[in-house]
Amino acid sequence: DEERFLCASRLATLSEAPRRVLRYLAQCELEIAEPLLKQSEAFDSSDLLEILDHVSIEHRILIAKRKRVPVAVADHLARRGELSAVRCLLVNKGAALSEIA
Repeated sequence: DEERFLCASRLATLSEAPRRVLRYLAQCELEIAEPLLKQSEAFDSSDLLEILDHVSIEHRILIAKRKRVPVAVADHLARRGELSAVRCLLVNKGAALSEIA
């Protein structure tokens, strides 16, 4: 796990990284996934949407708190109806919310 954490921490600062590796690490235990979910700008909407359905609520909260949350991701989080994640979206100035959300 220490190796995966170190890898995730290093990849989190890169604007480009292997997508398959990013998605894998983002779905690992929260301690490993956290640096990527908080910092990585290499994820696009499709990456985040795929990740959302395979992780814990704690992972989804980190996604809702990201510096930038695309509309499709915010809508998907809102449709899940998890209040803690929705609250994070509502206070996140970087979350692009549609009327659906």
